[in-house]
Amino acid sequence: MDHFRRALVYADRYDKMLFGTDWPLAPIDVYIDFVRRLIPEKHHDEVFYANAFQVFPRIKQRLQELNP
Repeated sequence: MDHFRRALVYADRYDKMLFGTDWPLAPIDVYIDFVRRLIPEKHHDEVFYANAFQVFPRIKQRLQELNP
């Protein structure tokens, strides 16, 4: 964990980080907990949601179509 934290502090950027898992090889809740402990809480929305919309804009568009 310390190795990851030092790399993130050095990079000082969370706008390029996406949440992902190796599911079904490992439980998703373990990965979520790991990321929540690693990333400052103020960046959770970016890492878990917003950054993915930047990489995959059609997902956001589709969600807006489904939930007008």
